[in-house]
Amino acid sequence: MLRLLDWLKRIDDNLHKLDTLQESLSLLELVHFEARSLVEYLKQKAIEMQPVSSVFRDVLDGIGYTITTICAAFTRASWWGRWADLAMPVVYGKIVHSHGLLNNCLQQSTITLVQLFRPNTGRFHAVQ
Repeated sequence: MLRLLDWLKRIDDNLHKLDTLQESLSLLELVHFEARSLVEYLKQKAIEMQPVSSVFRDVLDGIGYTITTICAAFTRASWWGRWADLAMPVVYGKIVHSHGLLNNCLQQSTITLVQLFRPNTGRFHAVQ
């Protein structure tokens, strides 16, 4: 998740330069692909680890569900495959919106994991 957040930071930096929309869009597609890969990893490996508390399993399941929901919005977006046909302000707006959704989702997921492993930072804690 931290690597994905780093890529999103790069997109954020690029958004201040209109000549980097192609790079931003490519990075956004990469983050989208990697986010789906993360969800598959969570489903196949992380959630099945033994011994894992039910709280940890539920948090991972929730993170996977949230990322899947955000990624599904990208898949449904009609502009995704034909961005070159759209006006630059429209593409810019779509990138900003998509970036914001992914960034928020990954930040909140990271915070939730930190709270899980550091009980003093929040209400979640790993059950031993």
